[in-house]
Parts: sequence; C-alpha cells; structure tokens
Amino acid sequence: MSRRRAIAALALSTCLGCADRRAPPFHPSARPPAARAQAPDPPRPRGTYAVAPASAPASAAHVGGPDFAAVFAQVSPSVVGVAAGRRRGGRFRVQRTGTGLVWDAAGHILTNDHLVADADEVRIRLVTGKVLSARILAGDGPMDLAVLVADGPVPPPVRRARPTPLRPGEWVAAIGNPFGLQHSITVGVVSAVGRRRLPGGGPRYGSFIQADVPVNPGNSGGPLVDARGQTVGLNTA
Repeated sequence: MSRRRAIAALALSTCLGCADRRAPPFHPSARPPAARAQAPDPPRPRGTYAVAPASAPASAAHVGGPDFAAVFAQVSPSVVGVAAGRRRGGRFRVQRTGTGLVWDAAGHILTNDHLVADADEVRIRLVTGKVLSARILAGDGPMDLAVLVADGPVPPPVRRARPTPLRPGEWVAAIGNPFGLQHSITVGVVSAVGRRRLPGGGPRYGSFIQADVPVNPGNSGGPLVDARGQTVGLNTA
C-alpha cells in the first residue's frame, strides 16, 4: 500500500488557530426585595444606554460551563510527545519536536507530516515519561498527516465518536507540548469549519477547523477536542 493510500484511511479534519474564556459565577439573590414606590427615572441624554444592574441574576447560558479539567484528565494519557531527528556520531540529535495522538487500538499514532518527513529517527514520549522509538508507516505532505507506530505498548486511543457535526461557537481545547512543555491544554471556541486553501503556505488539501485556541510551536500534531473529550481535529497551524 502506498504511503498516500495508507494515510487516506486515517484522514482526520485538521485544526488551525486566542483568549481564555470562563463563565461568570452565578449568585442568585435569596429573595426579591419588597416592592416600593420609586420616583420616575430622569430623562437620559440621547446616545446613552441603560445597562443591567450588577445584582441582576446571570442567564442560564452562563451558569456552569465545560469541565476542561475532566477533559484533560481523560484525553492527556492518549497524547504523546514527538521528537524527530537524525543520528550523528552515534547520538540522536533532535531537529523538531511536536505532539501526536494514539489513533486506534492497534497503536497507530497520528501526527503532522512536517514534523517527521525528513527524520532518520523518531521517538515518542508518553505522559508517564517513558520514551519509545517509533517508525514512520505513512506520510502525506499536502494533507500534513503522518502515521507512526511505536516499538512498544502505548495507551488507549483517543475518543473519536461524535453524534453531531462541529459548529462555530462550540468550546474546544488543544492538548499538546508547546515549546517542549509536556502536556499543556489551551481552550477557546470554533471560529469556522470547512476552511480550505490556507494562507501562508499551509497544507493544500483537507477540510480545516478554524479556532481561536492558542496553538504554539510544539502543539502541532496534537488533538483538538470538544467539551466531551472527543477528538475533532489534528492541530496543524
């Protein structure tokens, strides 16, 4: 099977992407104040607008919110660090670092092709700190996808089932290894779906998810997950 055919069977929507959003706490009052006569409001100058008083209860849309601490605990064991490089003078020299995710029960790992395409040797690091050698099974530059297999047991795969299509405005999070810092999470919302023809020389093919999640060098190849911990994309730019 050619490298392109092999990776086509594992194709996944990718993500490109910045501010942390948190829902305000809900402080309902114990009892409404007793009604009493009030003087009428004075006339307002044109161009000014009334705002809700600070004591007004929050709307139901702002009560609670996604539990991304639970999402991180669920997904992070299936996320691995990726180091690609060459052997020089009998030693492994790292050239690029990034992230990957365990894709299936067979232990296949997905990452970005630009991380590993030119490497002689690839290693992965589990959340436990254990380091394993890995082999490149397939790679597709235009899709920026690569498939690895580790020389040893890996954690269970990420969850991929999703009952409904992803929509703009939904909460999402990126888990990865930005700047070599192992297993970090950043949170944001989906800005758009179905993006194509990325600017700046990005991957040429694929249906991309645009999100305002902060993604830094080292996050490439890691999962983009929804508020339920289901993987919806592979971070690439």
